[in-house]
This record gives sequence, structure tokens and C-alpha cells, in this order.
Amino acid sequence: MKIGIIKALYYYEYGDLWTYFLTNLGHDCVFSEHNGNSSYLCGDEACLPIKMYHSHAQSLISSGADFIFSPKIIKCGKSSFTCPKVIGVNEMLQASLKPVIPLISPEFTGDFKSFFANTGLLLNENAVNIKSALNKTLLYNDRKVVFNSVSKAKNDDNDFQHTVCLLGHKYVVDDKSINMDIKDKLRRLGIRCITSTYFDNTFLTSAASRALSVTPFWITGKQATGLAAACETKADEIDGYIYLSAFGCGPDSFIVPLTKKYVGILSGKPFMEISLDEHTAATGLDTRLEAFIDMIKDRVTV
Repeated sequence: MKIGIIKALYYYEYGDLWTYFLTNLGHDCVFSEHNGNSSYLCGDEACLPIKMYHSHAQSLISSGADFIFSPKIIKCGKSSFTCPKVIGVNEMLQASLKPVIPLISPEFTGDFKSFFANTGLLLNENAVNIKSALNKTLLYNDRKVVFNSVSKAKNDDNDFQHTVCLLGHKYVVDDKSINMDIKDKLRRLGIRCITSTYFDNTFLTSAASRALSVTPFWITGKQATGLAAACETKADEIDGYIYLSAFGCGPDSFIVPLTKKYVGILSGKPFMEISLDEHTAATGLDTRLEAFIDMIKDRVTV
């Protein structure tokens, strides 16, 4: 069968595993594309990533896919909940898009084994095929390379003079459609980016717990504050912080000032928040990045 995978939200955390598992079951995977629709097909109360998810899902409706794979991501680990909008996004899709293609929506609560087993059952696969694909996927996950220090992440790319910690939800930091490929923009300005992709969620959660008296409830908050805490232990290797926030995101409304205060107290390094929505212009983003990098260079020179 041909299964459509939505390249948004937690695709940027687990999409390679989803694809690997479905391919090992013998299915063909097709991937969504942002169609550039500025209306984003859902209400104004939704945050930008949720609006983008609707746009990506719509592109799959006419792709010829037999199913749309849209997991219900509840937790990314023990006590690491996603936000209510992410948990309820499939109900929003059903109400707004009324897709003619069935959705496959297995629940994920941090346990890969039960998640992929349920996915196979929803696809009416036999137990032998599910077990084989599951074992291969778990081995693949174990082989994934994860850096556990800022120094290792820096040593992976030695061509830059300055390093910026790029904070925010993984699905904002890694989605070029949302952030207008900010990592490439920074790279062309001669700036290396350290992101939460270099660290696993267990490490980031532990770092956040050690740094703050009260650990953020949502997993996205733990990722952001945990990365900031990890970078602050190597403050001499970090020249500044950029937080990519999504307009309309409730957790970001308090995680951003919390992170900014934490960084300011410990090191006083330059900190800039960039709030992204569907009206953000590339020219304005370029100007802000250039000004921020000039500030970093002046500070380092002094």
C-alpha cells in the first residue's frame, strides 16, 4: 500500500523511524509538501505548526495514498507530554479537512515497541511481519548517533568562527517551511548552530531538571531549557542564543522569558527571540539575523 506521511510536527523527531518501519513492512511511503496556502485551513486560534500540519495533510489527499499516517503523539517519554493542540490535531484534521483517505493514528506515549506493534495491527499485518519490522526498527534506533556534549557537536563542523545555540521546538527549528531555512541563513553568515537534535530527550530533560527549580511540564519546554542548560555549561564555546518561537504557542509564552532570564543570569550572552507566523517575511528575518551577528562579532572583538 501507499502510505502518506505528514512532514510536520513530530515527523522531525521520529519521521525516520516511521518511514523505516513502514518500509520494512513492505509499504511505499509518500511525503507531504507545504502547498503555500496562507489560510492554512484551520482556525486563527491554532498555532503556526498546527496550521502547517493542516497544509501538509491536505497535500496528501490528492497524492494517491491509501492511508495518511498521523500518529497521536501524547508523550515522548516518562512525564514528557506534548501540548493539547498536538494531541488533538487529528480531530482538528477530521473536522476541517474531512479527508476522504483514512487516517492511521496509533497512540505514542514514549514506548516504541507498543507504538509500532499497534501501527502494524491497524494496517492488518500479520504478527510475523510486524515482529520482523519492529526488531529492525528498534535496532536502527539504537544505531542512531546522538551527541551528548556541545564540544562534540562543534567538532562535527569546524569551519565556523562563531557558534549560536538555536532554541525552540524541534519541529520549528528543523522545518524549513516554518523558519525559512534559518540554519542555512546562519551558515551563510559564518555561524554554526547547536540545536536539540544533537541530544536525546532523556539528556535534555535531565539537564533542565538540574538547571531549574521547577522543570517545565511540556516536552518542548524541557528540550529548550535543557539545551540552554547544556550550552551554559560550555558558555565559553557559545556566542549567543536565538529562540524560534511559534506565534500562538502557549508553552512558549512562558518558556521563552524563563530561558532568557536563565541565560542572562548565568552568562549575559546575547539572546534574541524570533516569533514566527504565516506573515513573517524573509527580508525582515535576514535583517534581524545580520544585526544579531554583528552584535556577537562586536562583543567577541571587545
